[in-house]
Amino acid sequence: MRRLLVIICTFLFFACQNEENGKKKVIAKNDGKSDSGSFDSITTNEIVGPADFIEYWKKFRQAVLNSDTNKISSLTDFPIQTRGSLDSDPIIEYSKRQFPRLFNFFLKQWAGDENSSSEFDIIKSTEVPKDKVTHDQVRVGDMVFFLTDKKWKLTFLYLDYETIDSIKLTK
Repeated sequence: MRRLLVIICTFLFFACQNEENGKKKVIAKNDGKSDSGSFDSITTNEIVGPADFIEYWKKFRQAVLNSDTNKISSLTDFPIQTRGSLDSDPIIEYSKRQFPRLFNFFLKQWAGDENSSSEFDIIKSTEVPKDKVTHDQVRVGDMVFFLTDKKWKLTFLYLDYETIDSIKLTK
């Protein structure tokens, strides 16, 4: 009985591994047409691995550390979408022209951890993101990155209410 159980578990393990390797890539992209925050899925035959995101992340992180707003903008999908902490908060879009100011506020935002870190501190300390690529999206801190047209892009920022108020006050 024990031997049969081991054989079944081994079979299931390899079957799951083969299924994972043969999956089609699913691109989750916010259609930006509603405030519901729902995501549409598009299936393609090409598999893109997380190594692509890690290469993208290195470029993105270095651009942030260098305060290179032009490079950060080139790694961002516009209009970039934001919302507050709750799913019921409205989505607000920002243009490429508005982005440097928005992102500056975002980098100063508290990251919600016990160390009182800012989003900039999270980026600075994250050489390799620990989050997994799920449906071709990755969340690092309060940033969401999507694989769009075979390129990774920053597409969404979650803003805390203090940051939202600061942006409104300095318009």
